[in-house]
Amino acid sequence: MKKILLLASAAILAAGAMQAKTADEVRIYLNPGHGSWGPNDRPMATIPYPNLPETGRPDTCGFYETNTNLWKILEMGAVLEKMGVKHENIMYSRVKNGPFPYVKGAADEELYNRNLSEICREVDANNMDMFVSVHSNAATDGTATNYPLYLYRGRDGKDNEGNAGSYDMCAASWPRHYMDEIDPQSYYSRTNMNLRGDISFYGSSYTTTTSKGTFEGYLGVLRHGTPGFLVEGYFHTYQPARHRALNMNYCQMEGVGYARGVCDYFGLNAETTGYIMGTVKDLHEKIVNNLYKYAAGTDDQWLPLNGAVVTLKKDGKAVATYTCDNNWNGVFVFKNVTPGDYTLSASCEGYKDIFEEEAITVKANETSYAKLHLENLEYVPEEIVYENYATPAQPVYLKLADSYNFTQDDGTAFEMQGAVKRTIVRGDSTLVMTDAPAIYLINNKTMTLVKQLSLNGINPVDPENAGSYKSLSDIALTADGQLVGVNNVRCQFDDNQVDAGYKRGTIYFYKWADFDSDPILWATSKSSANFYNADMGATLAVSGPAKDCEVVTTGVTSGSSRALRFLVLNINDNEVVSSHFTEQTLSADGTFTLVKQGDDIQLNVSPLNDHYYILNGSLCAPFEFEPAATNNVDSRVIGTFNDEEIGRASKGLAFFRYAKRALMAAPVYNGNLVSAVKIYDITEGLQNAKLVKTVGTQLQAVINAAKKAPAMGAAFTAAGANVKGEDMNLFLFGDAKVVKFTTAGVEQPVFRGEYAYDLNYEENSDNYIIKFKSTGDVESGKVVLTPVEGGDPVEVMLYNIVKGGNQVYLNKGEYTGKYNWEVVLNNPAIPTVAKIFAYAPAGNGNYCTRGLAIDQNPMSDFFQSIYISDPYGTKGIYRVSPELNVVNDGAPYLTAEFATGNTASPFRMGVNPNNGYVYSADWSDAHSGIHIMNPAEPATATQFFEGTREETGLIKNAAGDALGGSCTSAAFLGNGENTKLLSFQEDYPTGNAGNELCVYNIGANVTTDKAPAVTFPTVSAKLLNTNVEIVPLENGMFVSQIRGTGNNNVGVPSFMYTDYEDNILFNSGNLEDLDGSWGAGLAVSQDLSTMVIATGYPKLNVYSIDWNNNVPSFTLQYVIEGYTNKSSIVNQIHFDYAGNLFFADAKLGAVGIALPKDAQSVATPSKYLFDASQATGVNDVNANKTVAGVKYYNTLGVASSTPFEGINIVVTTYTDGTHSSAKVIK
Repeated sequence: MKKILLLASAAILAAGAMQAKTADEVRIYLNPGHGSWGPNDRPMATIPYPNLPETGRPDTCGFYETNTNLWKILEMGAVLEKMGVKHENIMYSRVKNGPFPYVKGAADEELYNRNLSEICREVDANNMDMFVSVHSNAATDGTATNYPLYLYRGRDGKDNEGNAGSYDMCAASWPRHYMDEIDPQSYYSRTNMNLRGDISFYGSSYTTTTSKGTFEGYLGVLRHGTPGFLVEGYFHTYQPARHRALNMNYCQMEGVGYARGVCDYFGLNAETTGYIMGTVKDLHEKIVNNLYKYAAGTDDQWLPLNGAVVTLKKDGKAVATYTCDNNWNGVFVFKNVTPGDYTLSASCEGYKDIFEEEAITVKANETSYAKLHLENLEYVPEEIVYENYATPAQPVYLKLADSYNFTQDDGTAFEMQGAVKRTIVRGDSTLVMTDAPAIYLINNKTMTLVKQLSLNGINPVDPENAGSYKSLSDIALTADGQLVGVNNVRCQFDDNQVDAGYKRGTIYFYKWADFDSDPILWATSKSSANFYNADMGATLAVSGPAKDCEVVTTGVTSGSSRALRFLVLNINDNEVVSSHFTEQTLSADGTFTLVKQGDDIQLNVSPLNDHYYILNGSLCAPFEFEPAATNNVDSRVIGTFNDEEIGRASKGLAFFRYAKRALMAAPVYNGNLVSAVKIYDITEGLQNAKLVKTVGTQLQAVINAAKKAPAMGAAFTAAGANVKGEDMNLFLFGDAKVVKFTTAGVEQPVFRGEYAYDLNYEENSDNYIIKFKSTGDVESGKVVLTPVEGGDPVEVMLYNIVKGGNQVYLNKGEYTGKYNWEVVLNNPAIPTVAKIFAYAPAGNGNYCTRGLAIDQNPMSDFFQSIYISDPYGTKGIYRVSPELNVVNDGAPYLTAEFATGNTASPFRMGVNPNNGYVYSADWSDAHSGIHIMNPAEPATATQFFEGTREETGLIKNAAGDALGGSCTSAAFLGNGENTKLLSFQEDYPTGNAGNELCVYNIGANVTTDKAPAVTFPTVSAKLLNTNVEIVPLENGMFVSQIRGTGNNNVGVPSFMYTDYEDNILFNSGNLEDLDGSWGAGLAVSQDLSTMVIATGYPKLNVYSIDWNNNVPSFTLQYVIEGYTNKSSIVNQIHFDYAGNLFFADAKLGAVGIALPKDAQSVATPSKYLFDASQATGVNDVNANKTVAGVKYYNTLGVASSTPFEGINIVVTTYTDGTHSSAKVIK
């Protein structure tokens, strides 16, 4: 944008250069429009200067164009002189106002309102180079229409200007004048300019003769031979702008903008200083006054602060102050400011000082803007923030599932008068409006008719007015639950448009404070939405709470196009503070017309934005739109619902929130019969609506064994919905019958993160057969084959993937060469926490489990095997397969090996990424050390430390060096030659007295006879509990220890995050919402975005992690309760490959839970090369060879030539075409 403006400016400068005038040669004529204080000088009432009863006009200090135009012009002239134009080369048509007092009929009543022909002759007689006439515009007072208009003599288009150069002068001035920073513009922009020829604009012309000839134009002041323009700078009928114009400095800034345009056009000397302009307003309170109707949603809604003092500071020192006037505009201006960086502060009596000074940069020959807001000393925040669609009380982790199971009742019939026209479900209540008219209240819990609401005070239909159609045509609820209604009536543009048999119509808006109250007349309007005749009030929507809301209704022309507009009212404290109508494009083929939408249209507030609405009717699919913000401007269509399955006749839509998503319930038609209710997720837009699958929402042909459902015809048109916790209730309404559907008490599908494993392939004479197993049923996925020699990957889409074995046949004729390959499974969203696995070994008394580890390496033969340690009962290690079957149920491995240990033998475990071996820490003296189990040969164990155990448990090597001994943890970092084992050692460097965090550099070795390469004395000093878990990452490690409830403190914290140089980067003693770490279990997700830790009781706290230069910060997302034993401990926690969480609860055993998450794809790479270059039929296993290339995969299966942040599966390709994979963290 900046580039475009510079180019435009360059073009204008070039045009100016062609004038061949230097700054001291340019002659400019300035005409401030009007001149008197009479009725034709646009007198307008303002809050400080209302119309006086004796004149019907304000005091001369009030708003007159006479005043404001002169202020602008005088400042424009003064700035032009600073830009190099000689004083004597600037001519003014007037420099004064008057006379005072204005006396109608007096000889001097128009003393300074000069004859326009006289001005034209004066311009040409003085050989001027440019002419500028300054005015402000007018529409209907109180409307939000507000934009500039530049008029030059001639017809539209540069080639049709009456005086050459006029169009370019307008174009140079426009961007310098356009002030939308604090003056909301209803149309146009800095690049979309409103430059018009006056003859085209007004549609007619006249002539005036001067010394330069006879000139044709419409505007009398432009009918001369000098190029230039008349500018209507803004609309003074936009009342906030009118109040700003009472501030002389504000008007002067408009003049500065015009001067800059002249400077750009003629290439004058730009000012070397800049300006600051802004407003000071209340932070919370809106202004409510009939003389201050503002554009909805703009900064003009806030109360301007009279008398506010603004201080301009440079380097913390005050350099200037400005006191706002008392004219209800809050404007401040600083002139001639040296370019540089400043701050602004503000104060006002009865207000707190500004919360934070506003930084502002001043540039030469430019204006910088600021909007400052202060908080009243007496301000009290609202206790309740109302939403159009309330966010239900639900677990914060809840996600929207792909499908839900419902049950339905037999339906309930109610006795009601009239046909149903609108139903509204809010909480446990449903409001039903019929065309009787009548409004009924139904209790949704008991499905009983509670009462009929009062209509006392509703104006009845007028039998003598053919346009008095309905006394109550539609209803809506405000965000705070107050009922609003509207009538349906023919309204007219003015009294002259009232046809025979009709009366001038009035729209009545009613409001019920509660369901027990009589309605009150809330607001009225005679608007016809700018049609000559329009049927108003057919439907209604309200956004916001009753005390401050937006009300939208429709107006349909009585003409054949049946085009409609929207009437938008903003109501604050029961006063209409602004109103406008929308739509410029009107026809039967237009966007909004009953020809396309049908006579039965309905409006609803959109759940996606408080200023968006959804329109639907019997002839159209529902669509979302944003009403235009000002008169006679087309509304913006945002999106149209695209699922024809509900039937175009479907209306009576219901919207609600669930799991932080926006949902729509819709009745579904089959011909003229309603057949079901469906749910759509419209969070991403109505045009992107996604069906939420449901079972049990199809209307039953037989309600029960003995009673058939009555026929449900087209009148059955409304859906409804409410939410109770994690349960959804849906309703179908038809005439006087309601059918309720609910998920309450209905078993729902359990979802977990699924992934592929055991990938291999075979071949026959015709096909390659890709084989893999899946941990569960998945709707879709793909096989991705990436050529070893380079080239685009080949994707084979998969559908209806089943738990267990799956096969994919690939035609041999379509594949050549060698491929690395992977299987991707597309997981649906996991809506809620759900248990997916539980296994409790036999145990000893109440205890059974202390450790749990998972093999995360896709290249391992035991990929995703889960290992469980039992130090209590039979003792030993259990293995769980990826499909969550316990391989050695009841027969743990290494029972004899651990028999001499204690109840921490075996303890926490880790899996060596190089070979899949399980390393189990042992916190006993008699059986100390770290014991290694090869899952392929689980009958025997190997001691990690190559040495001799002493009585204390310390193990020394043959040279007598201490290696380690009793320990509480064994964890791995890196792979290959960079593999490290981390352990918290009780016996290093001294038996029973070491308690050091140690790192062993083992590389490709399985065991070690080397002492720790690194220890961490600073970190270890805070691990006084000595029961420690370690979670290593690439750039640092989480270290946790057992702390009881209330004992997480800086000296002995529940956990720390440290780097590998013994620096503590985070201490959980500073984490207020962590009450302990009972068991020390802690896990970090593969993408490093989530941490789970066992707290007091224990519960599981789930935190999000934000990283800043390897320093984490934590935000508690939610707490998981009910899946751990409150009197137990949780020693170890791990995420699996698909993000499911597994933990070892000492009493409950090993537990697996699915954590809520959005839909995700999980990619598993194969450890075998797919070789289509020769018919071997053998899987080629990759080995360590000469590296040809490396590719990185993230946890979603996306490939890259460079590492991703977080977890990477690194696939290394060798010169012979084979490859290997490993997991690393960046």
